[in-house]
Amino acid sequence: MTYFFLLRALEKREEKAAMELAEVARERNSPIVSVAAIPALPGHIIVECERKFEILKLLPELKQIRGMVRGKISRKEVLELINQPVTLFEPDDDVSIVSGPLKGSRAKVIEDNGKSIVVQLLDWDKENKITLSRDDVKRRR
Repeated sequence: MTYFFLLRALEKREEKAAMELAEVARERNSPIVSVAAIPALPGHIIVECERKFEILKLLPELKQIRGMVRGKISRKEVLELINQPVTLFEPDDDVSIVSGPLKGSRAKVIEDNGKSIVVQLLDWDKENKITLSRDDVKRRR
């Protein structure tokens, strides 16, 4: 029987951490069944394995992973996390553009549809609406 465990990873590098863990587990013939980086759980990855010890043996070799959270996660909780829609931005949130030709511009969120968001630029006189990747913006404080 397998269990789900939660590992702490560097934030914004969860996918890279999951790939690194999967690669090391494959090289060492570890009995890890699956590894997942879920957007609904930033800074963490979920690992499916029979024994916690098998994961702990690999941790010293992994640069992107900072440790293990105590306890196990139920299969029901994992399914809820996987099926949970991710919305990081709400309409009217103020954001800054962090990459591309409009880097540094302020904008207001119009719509968040999962992978991309529609924003209205605030720094310009005209009403400009553009679609950006979620990675291209960050929330203003």
